[in-house]
Amino acid sequence: MLTTLKKNLATKTFNFSALSTSLILLLTFGCNNYKYTYDENKKHHGKNSFQNNYPHPEKKNFLKWQLEKFKNPGNHELKETKTEFIFPNINSIINSNNDLICWLGHSTFLLKINNKIIITDPHLTSRASPFTFIGPKRKIPNLVSFSNLPQIDVILISHNHYDHLDTATIKEIYKKNSKIFTLAGLGHKHILNFLSSNSLIELDWWENFEYQNLSFNFVPVQHWSSRVIVDRNKSLWGGWVIEYENKKIFFAGDLGFSKDIIDVKEKFGEFHLAFIPIGAYAPRWFMKTMHVNPFEAVKIHKIIAPKKSIAMHWGTFKLTDEPLNEPPIKLRESLLSENIPLDTFLILKPGQIIDID
Repeated sequence: MLTTLKKNLATKTFNFSALSTSLILLLTFGCNNYKYTYDENKKHHGKNSFQNNYPHPEKKNFLKWQLEKFKNPGNHELKETKTEFIFPNINSIINSNNDLICWLGHSTFLLKINNKIIITDPHLTSRASPFTFIGPKRKIPNLVSFSNLPQIDVILISHNHYDHLDTATIKEIYKKNSKIFTLAGLGHKHILNFLSSNSLIELDWWENFEYQNLSFNFVPVQHWSSRVIVDRNKSLWGGWVIEYENKKIFFAGDLGFSKDIIDVKEKFGEFHLAFIPIGAYAPRWFMKTMHVNPFEAVKIHKIIAPKKSIAMHWGTFKLTDEPLNEPPIKLRESLLSENIPLDTFLILKPGQIIDID
């Protein structure tokens, strides 16, 4: 390993992203104030942590993955290019009477529905990390300043990983409007302890929260949670189904492919729109159970069967081994191989605003 490390340093191919990920795990070890009582009568509640509905064999080996990255840096045919983006006109969202979507990168969307503003997994700082100096760095600019954000009504959190739950962003959002509701799975109170008990709504799978003609349902997906080494699966992960008027929107969060998707479809029926992740999938032997690849994203699209799906979780942070620009290319290939029209699974540019038809 030392020989490989010296060689990589000498050729300037050393993977500092891998090193920074390892350091984050070490530096945050033991920083845990977690307390939660589990309901052992529920299938997904264990004695000391939550678990997936459809358990899968644990084949993850973080050290093996990092060693592979040292030995075979940049082992991809596709040359990585920068993600194209546009700076959104936030005033057009504020002043519009239409229902709108604005993708701000990764899994962060501004949704304007019934004149209410919802933000999903808000991350508007420079790193997906507990630190400002180390960890996966944003590959596109922050497309909207905190001062220019519209007044948010509801924050949706899918799970506690640093690329989805950024406490610095949430604190800045609350400076503008302290009467926001933040919705998350069970067990997030210790992370979001700066929020009042009236602001933070924690839900179990299949529970919902009603807010001014909007219904927010927390639904199971296959994933996991952790912010430090000692809190694995101590807080609950999931996706969201938003119901309003006669429409339903599915926000998948992060997920590996599982029967949970069929369960969600059977419970809620017809969907108008779905947000589905397509990135952070390589190497497959390590990522398969936690992150779908573009082909599996198309399988989810076919099961949920919305009028339109929107790709997310790509092009913003370099989290895994595939080139930053590969996921949309593979998504197009997967759609064409299944004879699915490309305009039913949209690939937006970060910053792009579209109507919810």
